Amino acid sequence: MHFSRSLFLAFALACTAPAFAQLNSPYSRIGLGNIYTPTMGGSMGLAGATGANLLTTEISAQNPATYCYLFKSVLDVGISGRFLTLDDGTETFTSGEGNLSHLAFGFSPDNNFSKHDWGFSTGILPVSTSQYNIEQTTASADTLLGDLMSQYTGTGGLFKYFVGLSYGLEFNKDTLVTLNKKGEADSSRFYRNEFSIGMNYEYLFGSIYNTTIASFPDQVNSVDTKYQRQTSMQGGGIRAGITYQRRVGRVNNLNAGASFAPGLDLRGTQSVSWFNINQFGTIQQITDTLYYAPDVAGTITTAPELNIGLAFNNYRQRSIDSVKFHVTAEFSYQDWSKYAGFLYSDSLASMYRIKVGAEVIPPRRDEVGKSLIPIIYRAGFYYGTSYLVIDGQQLTEFGMTFGTGIPMRGSRVNLAVGFSQRGAAGLIRENYVNLQAGFNISDYNWFIKRKQN
Repeated sequence: MHFSRSLFLAFALACTAPAFAQLNSPYSRIGLGNIYTPTMGGSMGLAGATGANLLTTEISAQNPATYCYLFKSVLDVGISGRFLTLDDGTETFTSGEGNLSHLAFGFSPDNNFSKHDWGFSTGILPVSTSQYNIEQTTASADTLLGDLMSQYTGTGGLFKYFVGLSYGLEFNKDTLVTLNKKGEADSSRFYRNEFSIGMNYEYLFGSIYNTTIASFPDQVNSVDTKYQRQTSMQGGGIRAGITYQRRVGRVNNLNAGASFAPGLDLRGTQSVSWFNINQFGTIQQITDTLYYAPDVAGTITTAPELNIGLAFNNYRQRSIDSVKFHVTAEFSYQDWSKYAGFLYSDSLASMYRIKVGAEVIPPRRDEVGKSLIPIIYRAGFYYGTSYLVIDGQQLTEFGMTFGTGIPMRGSRVNLAVGFSQRGAAGLIRENYVNLQAGFNISDYNWFIKRKQN
């Protein structure tokens, strides 16, 4: 069943709701709602490309093979805010929200003297959200009844808890000799060329609530009809990943990473109720129960997912007078045509996203020769398709991101802003402004044994 275009074009949104009380996305009525791109640390500033970012302070739950590259313990907590403007070509409406975006912890022992490396991470991330409040007025088939007003509301979403391990094997070491200002050998460092594998266990859980109220406002004595549906789901599965890192040139790294997660079969229950009601302002009185089916069991099958990424950087460069850089690209694919469940499975299709990101770290020494920890600057871009098909058209998505990493006594505050759009010709366009602040705390600041307080 494809939704009629009129449902989305006639979006006289409920004026009784505060403008920024809740995000109002009509497209989140379909499937599992709006699907999140997992972003932690500085990855939002890189358009969410994380699969080949083998960085010491960045947790990438998307590729569990990256955990062994962490520097001891890392705690990452984030908050996010989103502003959404709906545009049908004649009018616009803006809504917004703010909440906790992620919580994750990672650990890897310092194994510089061993060929073997291990890593661990655990945390919780949002998977999807369903938030909409739509009013549609149409002429009824019976002219005596007047107009038919339909109000559609929805809330809820899915979350993911993950726990994972990774193992890295050093296949050789490169020696890099550092030269002083006279061109003489000053010191030498060893850098690992490494291959790693990893696996997550991921547990998805959550509920989605949908309500439809049909009324005839022209008929004072008419009875309204209310339809309610609550869908709950839970279940777990695995995600596997691999990475490869080696030196290219004298001080450059070439990283490659890939991860795969098969579709999960979630245990689902759905409760459906259908009533006649009288409304007195915000109070609703049930006058008759037309249908009631609680806790109907079923299986919800999610989409298999594939991510492939490459990254190139000069982070082996140790000179404090040099600029460091990191560029990365990633391709993500999810086959939502495999989805099956209670919620409009025939309106979904396979989706892809291409992400490109870069970050630059200025020299550590300023113009007067003082050593400092510089601010990191990031930017990214992505383009792809949504998993939604409306009136035979698959929605497209694109956006750009900007971010920065601000050092704070051994830790870092990652700030990012993103601008994105989703839609198709003749349909509503959703324009997003996404904000995120992440607090990244590493253990070299936690476990310093101070000589005096």
